[in-house]
Amino acid sequence: MINLIENSIKNITKTYQQNELAFLAMQGKIELQLRDKMAWYIEQKNANYGYVRREYNPYGRKKCDIAILDQNYNPKCLIEFKAHSLARYEKEFLDACKKDISKMKGISQKLQKFPQKFYIFFQTEHTGNNIVDNEQGKNGMITYYKNIPIGVEKAKKYKSVQKFIYNQWDNDYSQFGTINKTEIDAGEYYGIGVKIHVMILEIDENSPGYLSL
Repeated sequence: MINLIENSIKNITKTYQQNELAFLAMQGKIELQLRDKMAWYIEQKNANYGYVRREYNPYGRKKCDIAILDQNYNPKCLIEFKAHSLARYEKEFLDACKKDISKMKGISQKLQKFPQKFYIFFQTEHTGNNIVDNEQGKNGMITYYKNIPIGVEKAKKYKSVQKFIYNQWDNDYSQFGTINKTEIDAGEYYGIGVKIHVMILEIDENSPGYLSL
C-alpha cells in the first residue's frame, strides 16, 4: 500500500500545468487539491482490485478523507491529510494529527475491522532571494506572506528548511509509527520557488502514540 501512495504523490506534478501548483500553494492551503488528485490516481490504479471512497465513514458523521476498499467494499486502508502553508512549527499541528488518528481509530473500532492507516502531511517551503521584499506578497497576493520570513529565520539553525521540517516530524510523529519522507517540486510563481515536503506516516496500532489515544 505504501508504494501505491508514494507513486500517487510522485504523479501529482504531471496532473498540473507548469507552475500551476506553485500558484495554488501561494494562495492558500492545498490539502484538498492534493488529496483529490491522489484519490483519482489510486482509483485508477486500484480499479481491478477495489474502490476508492472519499469522505468515508459508513456509521458516523466524522469522515475519513480517503478509504481504499476491496471488491467486497471492506476497507483495506484509511488515509487522513493535512497541509500547512508555512515552514514553521505550531503545536496545533500535532494536536490535529492526534485528532485525525483518533478518528481513524474510532472508525476501525465501529467497523470491527483494522485496516492500514496513514496520515499524510504537506508542508510548504518557499525558496529564492525574493521572499522578504516581494512586490506581490506585499500587495496581498501571497497568503500568510508576513509569516513566511519567520519560518525561514527559524530554520536557519538547521542549515536548511528541509532539515528543520524533518526534525519536527521525527520529534513529534515517530511515536505513532513509521515516517516516510518525500517532496514535490511545485514550480515557481511571483519569482518565488515552491517545494512541498510530504510526510507519509504509516500508523502502527501497537505504537505508544496510538495506544494513548
